[in-house]
Amino acid sequence: MSGLLQPNNGEAMNQSLALSRRVMCAAGIVAAGAAALPFVVAAKSHPAALSSPLHLRGVNVGRRAVLRTSGTVAIEAAGSAARAWRFAETTIVSWSVDEANVIEHRSGQMHVNGQTISTGPVAEVLCADERAAAIATTRGMASLVVTTATLAPADVWDILDDPAVAPLAPGVSEYRVYRTTHDDSVRDVYWTLRSPWLTALGDASPDTRLIWRGQGQLVTISVIG
Repeated sequence: MSGLLQPNNGEAMNQSLALSRRVMCAAGIVAAGAAALPFVVAAKSHPAALSSPLHLRGVNVGRRAVLRTSGTVAIEAAGSAARAWRFAETTIVSWSVDEANVIEHRSGQMHVNGQTISTGPVAEVLCADERAAAIATTRGMASLVVTTATLAPADVWDILDDPAVAPLAPGVSEYRVYRTTHDDSVRDVYWTLRSPWLTALGDASPDTRLIWRGQGQLVTISVIG
């Protein structure tokens, strides 16, 4: 995930989602080492097996991973000239434990519009925060959706149906999707982020916002130390 902005804390997702023809839900707490994280389990056709959010996210304490993503950045403001750029980003990710919390460390570089932009370093607490999260099993894969605010069930499924293009719901500035096959052989990452304007892209008004959409894979590459 991009380190352009430090993630904002959000509210935990409502754990009493209503049943519908698209989603069956069971709420609870899943242990993550010495800590726990709120979550909602959802399945389109059958109850999903409980799975740790940290596992789905790819957390492997004591190891270093590389996340390579590519995508587009575009101007969000209505009435602005239509401009969009391609970008590619390589981020080094590692995990450590501090007072029973898992800390994710990210630092990387993004190449966009002929410029190289540093992303991070960012240190994010994964076990102690109460950011909105949802776990789902669908199409033979398990997914974790992490957002900066509470989402309605329909918004969760809109993201899961096509995480590369799903819109940001009102009041949500970021979402991330970590998706893995059941044998963990493939771990895909998708992210969409609203950010302030970057001067590397040229001149713009101070209130101009950008929408970033990226997708790629996270691969564990080495043991730290």
